[in-house]
Amino acid sequence: MKELTGVVQQLGPLDTKGLHLPLAAVHRSLNSLSLRWLLGMDRQLTEKENVFHEKLDGAVYHNLLQRSALEEYQRSLIFESLKEETKTVREIAAETGLPVYTVSLRLNDLERTGLAAFMGQVGASPKFGITAA
Repeated sequence: MKELTGVVQQLGPLDTKGLHLPLAAVHRSLNSLSLRWLLGMDRQLTEKENVFHEKLDGAVYHNLLQRSALEEYQRSLIFESLKEETKTVREIAAETGLPVYTVSLRLNDLERTGLAAFMGQVGASPKFGITAA
């Protein structure tokens, strides 16, 4: 414990401002109904049967859960990025660190669910914003 405490103290204070966006995205992701539903269905899907009388292998379920959580986090990261102002796909990618292609995919998800929308254009670049909080 003393060694771990020393390592943490050497790291210095936590930069909470630099972590605001990812922490807000994690919070939003953990409150996602679809992710919470999937987490709650673990035993039903892996130990019992689904509506098609099939059981999921534990590894398959784990991979599905991991992929779903990542996609939910990416959507949440983009949503949180758009809370302050409208942005282009490239601006969102620069702020979040996500690849442009991933931003496009997840932004499309947010548009389909009515959480984000096209808000105008700057030159040849469309700008997007959130439609609900």
